[in-house]
Amino acid sequence: MTFKNQLPQKVLLHKSEHPQRNQIIQILAKQNVSSVELQYFSRLTNLNQLDDIPVAIALADQNLQSINFLRTVMQYDNLIQRILISDRLDQTLFLRAINKAHINYYISLPLEENNFYRILSKARRRYENLIRPINRFEALSEVTEDLLSDNERLNVDARTDGLTKLFNRRAFDEYMSKLWQQYSTNQEPFNLSMLDIDHFKTINDTYGHDAGDYVLKQLADILTNDLRAATDRIFRYGGEEFAIITVNTSLEQIQKVMQRILTKIKKTDMRYKHHTFNITFSVGICASFSVQTSQELLISADKALYSAKQNGRSRVEVHAS
Repeated sequence: MTFKNQLPQKVLLHKSEHPQRNQIIQILAKQNVSSVELQYFSRLTNLNQLDDIPVAIALADQNLQSINFLRTVMQYDNLIQRILISDRLDQTLFLRAINKAHINYYISLPLEENNFYRILSKARRRYENLIRPINRFEALSEVTEDLLSDNERLNVDARTDGLTKLFNRRAFDEYMSKLWQQYSTNQEPFNLSMLDIDHFKTINDTYGHDAGDYVLKQLADILTNDLRAATDRIFRYGGEEFAIITVNTSLEQIQKVMQRILTKIKKTDMRYKHHTFNITFSVGICASFSVQTSQELLISADKALYSAKQNGRSRVEVHAS
């Protein structure tokens, strides 16, 4: 793979005694990328040598010194792309670095040359986009996977449902716990909606489990498109059941939203292979202010869902406080 004219001409290396330090320099030299090494960023800024260095790299063990180095780079010029290269992953330190935006990219050791060049190329493109105001928004909206190490991707996968690509039950439990703690502190209410596809077993028995999977994915797409991406959270709770957490929304509003989506799904033809059919769902809603604990919130939403099923399905029921 060729990276001609795609890489930065010069990069900044955090000086260390790491055994792969020389290998990094050699790999850079293969593509005619020169490097400036220093232990303390202030030495470089004092010499005004930063003008032609668009990419910063911290090499060596992942430790506070490396993170602090990148933080200093960020404070000097937050457009400079900061890459952390490490052969060990201190999860807490790594997450702290991401959350505070101290790093833009992470590369794990041992180093694979083409991957290293690929990240450098992406960093250069992003830097160049950022320094052009017209392209700034596009550059800032790049996918966050650039921040994720292999270990972090595993964590993301562990919280994602493989079929629908929604958050899964594990993510729901974690998010609910954090949200309830926040609610207990600041009393900002939120709502929990439990949604269950009606007669889902009949769909599987009649058209096959692949058709059932198709229905789950179609419903997940509709929910994702119709709910607010910035504030609403959708989870595949299990089987044909979904959980939806909404904030800054009254009970009346979320009830209308669920009813609107239900009406939409009724009119949506499910076309799987040579079969065409329609589905409905039932929903139970409960507000945080009407219960005392997060567990009671879940139980109350489930009870409302059960009432919707008992009262004829294809309907939305709200827990009476």
